[in-house]
Amino acid sequence: LDCSGETYSVGLFSAKSGVSLEASGHQPRRALRQISGAIAELLSRAGVKAAGLSAVGVTHGPGSFTGVR
Repeated sequence: LDCSGETYSVGLFSAKSGVSLEASGHQPRRALRQISGAIAELLSRAGVKAAGLSAVGVTHGPGSFTGVR
């Protein structure tokens, strides 16, 4: 999962089935709102429930925000 900037990206990989899916978008100031729908879509396409995930990877900031203004 990554939504630290104007874009977002989501990936899903299943070692069991070999399924690899990804989604991304460019939604300035809306990436965080859009990412939950992208996650739901990938889970649905893969036939996986969130409770069935064994791991979740995320980016680790600071992204485009550094606190310097």
